[in-house]
Amino acid sequence: MEYYEGREHIMGTVFRLHAFHEPGRGQWMRDLADSLFDTLQEDDERLSIFKTGSIINRINAAAGAEPVPVDEDTFELFVAARQWWEFTGGLFDITIGAIMRSFGYYHNAPLPPGEPPPADKLPE
Repeated sequence: MEYYEGREHIMGTVFRLHAFHEPGRGQWMRDLADSLFDTLQEDDERLSIFKTGSIINRINAAAGAEPVPVDEDTFELFVAARQWWEFTGGLFDITIGAIMRSFGYYHNAPLPPGEPPPADKLPE
């Protein structure tokens, strides 16, 4: 087995891929890693609040004024986020950023007490 490590700076952080592959499959591994990193970059462009052309910024700009059509992947992401919001009793909330900033809790907010749920109890 041969070892591969890929890394890219995306979404303000470093993503690393560590993988093993069969000897002689190095190009295949690099192509696979490039595809993964390209997908992450596309998601960043599509979903980032920091990218002016993102669907999230279009949704925020039209908030309360008009509906914004979204692609199926984005809709499914919102459905999953809603499920996690319900499962965590509102602890996981993709809409909380503006509220946290307005009250000064955006960075270094303390976590609530308690233990996380066991993995077999998490939504699929």
